[in-house]
Amino acid sequence: MKQSKLTDIITRLGGALEKDAGRGLVVCSTNVLGYALFREHGLQILPDESHEIDTGGSCVLIVSARADVMSGLALRIKDAVEADVTKESIASFCLKLAELLKAKRDSKEPGWEAVAMKDAVSMAIVHFSKATNLEKKREPRKRIDPFTGQELPLHDEEPGMELGGWGEADPMYHLQWARRSLRGAMDISEGRRGSIAADLGPIMVCGVAGIMAGKRWLPLVDRATKLTTGLIRRIVARLVRLKCDPSYAQAVLQEMLARSTSKNRR
Repeated sequence: MKQSKLTDIITRLGGALEKDAGRGLVVCSTNVLGYALFREHGLQILPDESHEIDTGGSCVLIVSARADVMSGLALRIKDAVEADVTKESIASFCLKLAELLKAKRDSKEPGWEAVAMKDAVSMAIVHFSKATNLEKKREPRKRIDPFTGQELPLHDEEPGMELGGWGEADPMYHLQWARRSLRGAMDISEGRRGSIAADLGPIMVCGVAGIMAGKRWLPLVDRATKLTTGLIRRIVARLVRLKCDPSYAQAVLQEMLARSTSKNRR
């Protein structure tokens, strides 16, 4: 992503703070709170201490009544930049964010949360503008022939590409694609709120791993997973019982099953 576009995305996140008290930034989740909390890189943003994950005092705890908006802002900034910067750059930003929030909280000024979040947006623009100039470009996908070991480049724009398919050098590429697709669908404009259960790990459905994105379950299927029409039907039925939207999972699984079946017939 170009630096100007990345800066524009973070700026729009800052603009969302001015609308409806920033409620459009809240990241929905299937947990008991109904929204995701930011608990990463030594920083936990919580509505109260009952939600703290014990780390032996190694984390900075920010307890605030606006933890939903504050966490949503931090999660969305991280989600916007993680495809273009290194993990080290994100970690260093989180350390700066923790110091900023702690200083604003300790000031005990009325409305410190709103000021802190605006300052966090400005800090993110400066931090990641510098970081993107130093990052290396993402390496192209590769397909490896298991018999010869020969590496073949595989470009995203090639027709018939498979996500985590046979010979994929990075079997988790389909997860990266799903995250980019979800990021593109997230809309912080007024009246629409993106959602992702960022604080949840993999969820098993009928023996198949996946992650929750709002009410959608995103399957994490690689070439070792044996798909059948019966398995897909059981997964859909289970998702319906869990009151989840099965449409995305069903479409992805049926497409992957069709591709694997067509290859076997050749």
